[in-house]
Amino acid sequence: MSIEIKDIKDAISDVVTPVADEVKTVKTEMKSKMDEQEQKIKALETALAEAKTRDEKNQKAIDDLVQKADEQARETKDDGISPVMKSLKLKEDELKMLATNGGANVRFVVQSKAAGPISITNSFGDDVLRGFREQGITSKPYNPRFIMSLISTMFGGPGSNPISWVERIPKEGGPAWTLEMAEKPAIDFTLQASSATAQFLAVYTVVTKQALLSLPILEQEVYSLLNNEMMNKLEQDILTGSGVAPVIKGIFPYATTFDAGALAGTIPDANIFDVLRVALSRVYKANFFPNAILVDIDTATSMDLTKDANGQYVLPPFTTAEGTVIKGVRVYASNFVPAGQFLVGDLSKYLFNFVEGLTIDVGYIDKQFIENMVTIRAEIYGMGRVKSQETLALVKGTFSTAIAQLKLATT
Repeated sequence: MSIEIKDIKDAISDVVTPVADEVKTVKTEMKSKMDEQEQKIKALETALAEAKTRDEKNQKAIDDLVQKADEQARETKDDGISPVMKSLKLKEDELKMLATNGGANVRFVVQSKAAGPISITNSFGDDVLRGFREQGITSKPYNPRFIMSLISTMFGGPGSNPISWVERIPKEGGPAWTLEMAEKPAIDFTLQASSATAQFLAVYTVVTKQALLSLPILEQEVYSLLNNEMMNKLEQDILTGSGVAPVIKGIFPYATTFDAGALAGTIPDANIFDVLRVALSRVYKANFFPNAILVDIDTATSMDLTKDANGQYVLPPFTTAEGTVIKGVRVYASNFVPAGQFLVGDLSKYLFNFVEGLTIDVGYIDKQFIENMVTIRAEIYGMGRVKSQETLALVKGTFSTAIAQLKLATT
């Protein structure tokens, strides 16, 4: 039996063809499934990308809400929690789900306060507005000081306390015309020593080191304060000091009280100008030459406002046009002169001796060193005097009393 090659090929073909067809079918099915899986994967990737985008948007929305809530929480003045923050807390669970699983949105209903106007009263805290601060420190004004230029001063220094002097006091007798070979008239006198004792004028203040370091100009301000207060008080007491220790004796206590003398009751419609003119005559009559008239400021003003019966301003012929000089003597107005009083005379007869001039010392007392404080003290040591025989160079008085003395009596 012989097998033909053709038959073998046919036999193989019968076997292989079905297998090939089956393989082809399987390949087609597998490709179809792979395409399907690939589409699913792409769809899944698209879905993931969309979810990621939504998550990012949701997270940004949450961050914006939280930031806004923080800002409003800082601005609120109620319980420290703004309406937005309260709403966020109420929606906390929904926000977490939104961030984790994605979703559409979360609904908020926020009740907010009505915005008010921005104003200095409601919106500006302390020291927000500093404005412009002028330089320096303003202090109260002091009475113009001029007494030192009218009196005599001496800087005797250490060893000049007490200050003393000798006066010749006349007793009896005096020169007289005599005939030839007649007994000549005699004169005698006694010598008398007088003195004045120095007193302390002083003041102090306490300053902390922190204050001096915080305000550099404070030290100079303290020195200026002490200097002005001391010199102001010294001039005041040179005029009016009582002389009762430890107060120095001023010019007023030394001065002679006004006495109209022969002019009493002789001046019609006597006024302030008349009183001052007569007071000057008392000084001239005692053989002294006045250099000043002192009155209080209100009296000086009333002198400028003097009018006649017709309401016309008038000035006596013995005054200057502005009334500041009477019979050649200048009028000074001062707050240191007691109201309604006057002082006329040669003020150079008053001598003030500085045993020690103004000194400013710095030191510690008690626990100041360990408490970082210092005491700053200012002092003047000295005395004033008028010699007994020169008291007539100074005349004092009260205008109302002196006018009553001068006024011509009416019948």
